[in-house]
Amino acid sequence: MASVKHARRHSCPGRSDQDAHKCLHHFLHHSDGTVLAGVGRGEIPPAAPPMLRVCSYNLLAQSLLRANATLYTSCPADAVHGPSRLQRLGNLLSHLNADVLALQEVEQPTFEWLSAKLAAQGMQGLYKRRTGDQLDGVALFVRAIRLDVLAVEEVEFRELADHGVDCVQPAPGEDTAFGLRLQEMARKDNVALLLLANDTATGRKLVLGCTHILWNPKRGLVKLAQIRELTSRAHALCMAHGAAPILCGDFNCTPGSLAHSYLSGAPVSEQLRTESFWDGSLRQPRWYEHGSGRGIGRAGHGHSRAFGKGDGGGGGYGKGAGRGRSGDGVRAQQCGDAPSRQNPYAVLQSHAFASRLRSAYASVGEPHLTTFHGGFHGTVDYIMFDSASFVPRSHLRTPTVAELAAEGCLPSARRPSDHVPIACDLEWVGSGHAGPGACDDAAKSCRYDERDGEDGHSAASGSGPNRKQMRAESRVKRA
Repeated sequence: MASVKHARRHSCPGRSDQDAHKCLHHFLHHSDGTVLAGVGRGEIPPAAPPMLRVCSYNLLAQSLLRANATLYTSCPADAVHGPSRLQRLGNLLSHLNADVLALQEVEQPTFEWLSAKLAAQGMQGLYKRRTGDQLDGVALFVRAIRLDVLAVEEVEFRELADHGVDCVQPAPGEDTAFGLRLQEMARKDNVALLLLANDTATGRKLVLGCTHILWNPKRGLVKLAQIRELTSRAHALCMAHGAAPILCGDFNCTPGSLAHSYLSGAPVSEQLRTESFWDGSLRQPRWYEHGSGRGIGRAGHGHSRAFGKGDGGGGGYGKGAGRGRSGDGVRAQQCGDAPSRQNPYAVLQSHAFASRLRSAYASVGEPHLTTFHGGFHGTVDYIMFDSASFVPRSHLRTPTVAELAAEGCLPSARRPSDHVPIACDLEWVGSGHAGPGACDDAAKSCRYDERDGEDGHSAASGSGPNRKQMRAESRVKRA
């Protein structure tokens, strides 16, 4: 971990911490500078304790951008240029002034560059590269003056293949080779970081997690196994130290999908042949409705246009496996007919945080989308927090579909990644206004505008960490 000798609090010159939010209000509504170009009047001040500002952001690794160049043919050349993208990413992250930055698709040189830049804000970082040949990984940065790191745990999901797959009920007549195929397909190079920290402002402990779950939509079972492993490991840390969890990342599943329902605490009992539909990225056939015993819920918010990044494809499981297109990351529908009762089932109990883990944006409506490129657009990024320990008080506004469609494709001149950042200010329950059940009132939370983090211009609808000094808005959930 990078050491930081001196950490400074960012506030407005000549103003106390108590007045910082007034300065923020002035900045949001009256700034005419472009912060990311280095000529703005200032940064968004940090959240005042006991608020904790958490941000999750997939940076788009330059190696993956090059490997999947066809997804970005509509992007301007300077928008995908590595050095200029890195500068804009660093400026954006600095501007958000988060206490926690959970980053995905981070390459080692990028992590080192960001470590040096963010050290000026008193941030210290941890990095875990993916196993295998991929060059990217995940990173966690924390504000050292606020969070005292006590322990770190690395998670390599490829180890799931060594433990065996215990969540599948085989169909009659399946041989032992079927179980071996399942086991080997779990050998993926995705990783996660877990960090146990003490919040110096409150004396409470928390476990921070950052992950990038498998992309391949045809491996729904592997996605569920990775989510289960992450929550199990985080739960063990929390139980051992009396800590509260905040799990962030690119979970590669859309709101309302089976994988998202499992992440949110629902159990799973689904026929394995339907797993291509579990992440919500594929158009679902009429016969499929997860949780009905045939396949809980509705179709997700994603839209696929054939290709995705990174994980590749592969054959299917069990009888009739291998139909449809496979390989090369093609988002192909693996089965078009209603499944037979003779197929194997995936059966998973609710994960360890089932009754407590909640999305930071759930009460105001999940973002319209968090990623937008030539192969897919939808919401796949989440900040999941312990609803018994935290209440979200403000949220980073994310762009609408129309706003991003006007830019054509991400990355763009305004936004340096094919994802947009999500962020929120979380308040500890019992520390002030927060109290048990306060999450139910979170639809009244204020929102600060991602455009103030992306291009620095003021936003009439923007709001900041102090809800008394900003306009409260409700976001209507989409049907």
